[in-house]
Amino acid sequence: MKPDTTTFPLPGLEATKASRPRFTASALGMAAEEYRRRVALIPRGLKALSIRQPWAWLITRPDLVGEARLDAYAKGQIKTFENRDWAPHNSGRKFRGTFLIHASKGCTKAEYQDACIFARRCGVTNIPPLEELERGGIVGTAEVRSYACSETDDDDSYDSPWRIGNGLVLAFAEPLPYVPCGGMLGFFNPVFLKA
Repeated sequence: MKPDTTTFPLPGLEATKASRPRFTASALGMAAEEYRRRVALIPRGLKALSIRQPWAWLITRPDLVGEARLDAYAKGQIKTFENRDWAPHNSGRKFRGTFLIHASKGCTKAEYQDACIFARRCGVTNIPPLEELERGGIVGTAEVRSYACSETDDDDSYDSPWRIGNGLVLAFAEPLPYVPCGGMLGFFNPVFLKA
């Protein structure tokens, strides 16, 4: 079988066609057909938010389905609070509704270990090793219910074992098949490659 050599333009670059850097579908870690199939599963028109691993995994919990998922929600073993100490003028504080969860590329071993220690206090002990966590792409969806903030009149009544300060109150998180995608700070419009 011949290797897939379909090429994609590098997202975010406004170079001419002749000088635009290119890479192959295999560089994405999947065939072009599989990439197209996964992109088709992503709800259109949603903003994305980059979240470091393993926090993104703890929000989406792809290891849980059905009753086990409901049980984990009841026990607080699914992360329902995304800590974000945004300034009052940051538009992310006003965002409500469904968004795409983008797993950031960056994560040091120390950050991973700190997150695992925190997660153990919340009853989660089965986090995959750092090298097995998907990074640098879309991994799920969730809904922002409110922004809980202690310095303003915003909702500060939300109590969660995952909360350490101000941030987004989350609900209805669901995993999606991993799709490579660049990330940005704050809520952003994801750019998917044209296959």
